[in-house]
Amino acid sequence: MEHFLYRLSGVYFFIDIQILYYFFMCFFAQHQEKFLVTFCCMDIKSSYSDHNHICPVFSPSTNQVLLGRETPKHYGITSPISLAQAKEADLVLTHRLTEALKPYGVFEEELELQRRIHVLGKLNTLVKEWIRDVSETKNLPASVIETVGGKIFTFGSYRLGVHTKGADIDALCVAPRHVERTDFFSSFLDKLKEQEEVKDLRAVEEAFVPVIKLSFDSIEIDILFARLALQTIPENLDLRDDGLLKNLDIRCIRSLNGCRVTDEILHLVPNIENFRLTLRTIKLWAKRHNIYSNILGFLGGVSWAMLVARTCQLYPNAVASTLVHKFFLVFSKWEWPNPVLLKQPEDCNLNLPVWDPRVMSTRVHTVTSPVLSNTDYVKDGHELNYLKHFTCRAAKLREIQ
Repeated sequence: MEHFLYRLSGVYFFIDIQILYYFFMCFFAQHQEKFLVTFCCMDIKSSYSDHNHICPVFSPSTNQVLLGRETPKHYGITSPISLAQAKEADLVLTHRLTEALKPYGVFEEELELQRRIHVLGKLNTLVKEWIRDVSETKNLPASVIETVGGKIFTFGSYRLGVHTKGADIDALCVAPRHVERTDFFSSFLDKLKEQEEVKDLRAVEEAFVPVIKLSFDSIEIDILFARLALQTIPENLDLRDDGLLKNLDIRCIRSLNGCRVTDEILHLVPNIENFRLTLRTIKLWAKRHNIYSNILGFLGGVSWAMLVARTCQLYPNAVASTLVHKFFLVFSKWEWPNPVLLKQPEDCNLNLPVWDPRVMSTRVHTVTSPVLSNTDYVKDGHELNYLKHFTCRAAKLREIQ
């Protein structure tokens, strides 16, 4: 039996290693989740640079700690903290959570949702008609004009499926290579003016991300523009394809980034419905505590979505009632300014900015490559202290309950 010599107050003792191991495992069994949360939160920087990172994960079925490489396919840059399945009590609590959210207007009525879909359909038809008209004025062959395409994509809270009553819609007009930005802010703007349903039409062409703002049948819509280096725009176009970014100007890349980030988040969470209900809850909590605002130095919608998505990755089988608790547990222990990453950044050789931990401060980062504008800085002053305070308080309140 293995021993080692230990000296205490001048007296030497032999300590049985197996006994030490037993006491360690007993302690770990009681505190294993907090230990793993802290481990994952502290080790993000090494994970950022090490694609073969190993993170321990607790397996409820075997009551053992396994290395990340020994587990099934996982989401995110580390293995999950827990693979525990939802219990009946968790499902009951999730139903209660849904009912508790309803009075706050976080869910939209089905009739209103269908009206949004109808409006977006009309807008999509207008885009296709406009692109055909532009193609004709530029003397493209008839065969090309018939298949030139064009499409409206949505992003933000509407695309994530977490928009509230009366919320606006973020949209992106994608056009082929022969349609220029000047066409969008001239002939397309004129076409919108002809529509009876369109009110409060205004163009902000000089913005960091140029946009047309309007009210279409009383629904507020912000429309960005991007032209791709393609002759036609197919209906099944996947904007997450990094190859689409080649040979584009920076304004088009910024416009595309919103859709790319939103679609990637939905692609990187284990269960979309659990993610959505959890995000609705966290957004309401943040708004009620006045910390939902990137203008004031806090986090905006995409960043809150990323934090919730990371929680879902760490607890892939948990339902919303559990995920809300785990959200506060994880981010009350997060070691800022370690980044919140949903996947490893990739080098696409596009000569575009990617986050560098050596020079950039506390930040929540987009998941697409390259990292661009849909990120929020959390200043190292009062704003960050507020975030830490409220997440820690929420975590403690949950522990008391």
